[in-house]
Amino acid sequence: MGSEAEGVTSSKRKGGSSRRFVWLATAIVAALALYTGGWYYAAGTLEQATDTWLERMSARGADASCERRQARGYPFRIGLFCTEAAIADAEGRFAVSAAGLRSAAQVYDPAQVVGELDTVRLDLFGAPNPLGASARDIRFSARLAEPVPARASVTARQVELDATPENRIASILFEAARAEAHTRRNGADLDLAVSAETISAFPPQLGREIRADRFQADFTIADGVRLAMERPQSLRGISLVIRDLAITLADQAGFALSGPFSVDMDGFIDAKLQLSAQNPQKIATLLAEIMPENGNQIRSVAAGLAALGDNPSLPLTVTKGQARIAFITLGRVPPLN
Repeated sequence: MGSEAEGVTSSKRKGGSSRRFVWLATAIVAALALYTGGWYYAAGTLEQATDTWLERMSARGADASCERRQARGYPFRIGLFCTEAAIADAEGRFAVSAAGLRSAAQVYDPAQVVGELDTVRLDLFGAPNPLGASARDIRFSARLAEPVPARASVTARQVELDATPENRIASILFEAARAEAHTRRNGADLDLAVSAETISAFPPQLGREIRADRFQADFTIADGVRLAMERPQSLRGISLVIRDLAITLADQAGFALSGPFSVDMDGFIDAKLQLSAQNPQKIATLLAEIMPENGNQIRSVAAGLAALGDNPSLPLTVTKGQARIAFITLGRVPPLN
């Protein structure tokens, strides 16, 4: 009797375990099915939102497209892919075209977006001097938030800026092997950092190439969140603090600036900057070629800097457009638009 009872109990235990396993497996399959259905629903919503945005742009007269648009990334990511994307405004002021758009966000963190582009081209058609810019191998990321992203970054290679005259033959003004930009919301202000490496510039007034190893700028724009939302058409009223603005030329000459900078409502610059330089005579020769009308003042400043050693530093002040370096008057900066 005892062995029979033990056998019945053992059978019941095995049966209960089997039923629990079946229920667990069923629950897992159901959860996966629900997750998959939810992912594809979100993907469809993303594609529909893209189509709706394109239709809205077209209704406003703009020309916008996203060729072969598709949501991808299952199971853990979701993002928009387009073989080609483009937008041109109705007024004919600008046009942007890109190839190989790929974006993604983690399902559990949709506000963090990353992406890449194979190429991008921007054309600004404003008179009298149309400009264009292009880049390759673009990588970008952003932490989405309202009213502007909390953080955003972009890196690119083979960056070019060109002037495009009426004959449509582009003239290269600037090239960089690599460039990057980062922005971060800092309360009501915006922190911005920009850098470029292996630079070639072709100032039209100089007629020859200028090479630089690196350019970098790091500054904070006061009330930058509001300015980003309003997109002002003028620099008047802007105020910023330059933490570092430096250019290193290919022959180890270079200079750096730091300090507060602002433009009043009449367009006049006010600044209290600290200027440091390496090989100031070389810099002076270059600047005098670019700005021959200020050649005498530039050479005077360079002579004063050279007398202070190899790496001199002097205050550079601008008061209502009147520029001075130490005790030397540089001249008047015209009002900015």
